[in-house]
Amino acid sequence: MLLPPLGFSSTGEVFDLDASEVAHHAAIALKADKLILLGESEGLEDDHGALLRQLSPAEAEPRLTNAVPGSELARHLQAACTAAREGVARTHLLSWRNHDALLGELFTRDGVGTMITQHRYEQLRPATLNDVAGLLELLEPLERRGMLVARSRERLEHEIDDYMVIERDGMVIGCAALHVFPDTSIAELACVAVHDSYRGGERGERLVEAMERRARQRGLNVMFVLTTHTAHWFVEHGFHTASLEDLPPLKRETYNHARKSKVLVKILAG
Repeated sequence: MLLPPLGFSSTGEVFDLDASEVAHHAAIALKADKLILLGESEGLEDDHGALLRQLSPAEAEPRLTNAVPGSELARHLQAACTAAREGVARTHLLSWRNHDALLGELFTRDGVGTMITQHRYEQLRPATLNDVAGLLELLEPLERRGMLVARSRERLEHEIDDYMVIERDGMVIGCAALHVFPDTSIAELACVAVHDSYRGGERGERLVEAMERRARQRGLNVMFVLTTHTAHWFVEHGFHTASLEDLPPLKRETYNHARKSKVLVKILAG
């Protein structure tokens, strides 16, 4: 269906309408999942000129004050924010100068340009049983390289309440678990993993911080981790080298000496 930006009065007068206004009203009426607005701009940029990939309407609307009134960017931004607030799941600002922009937006997970949405495209949340398949897919390459201990589907299902995940457009791209030891104030931070394609965006830090908050909420004082490859990263985030004697008795008894995992501890009290 093609909607021209034209309107007609009852007496036959023809009006030239703003195409972005027609588009956002049509998207709202059709309860569309996406509204794509093509203009000269690649999208919205931050103060350093870097492309902003995702904003909520509340985050995007203040940028209207910096746009030239009546400009294409101002009109597209207003249409995108209005549509997002009125139920269109995702609105996108793309450039027609990029000949691959539309295909890139529709057929790649990360898309191009700037997306404005009320719903977080990427979110950190508690895991559910529906995430088990995604966790298996995320962890399998790391287990194959020996970086993580293999976890079966049954084990993940049994321990799923211990996990948090980072979900991006329906895909689990990160996870971590907090295993609490009964009758102690100690917990194990385990299975900290981020998909190879999404490293470098402080997602590991977000996972560890979330688990620290969870541990404090449960009144725990100490969090430990066993690692064979990333001890330096945990040290940079407040952990210090410890020994087997610092582990809860149950963990000492099940420690796998063949893996030679380093023990690191972080004090949470205070």
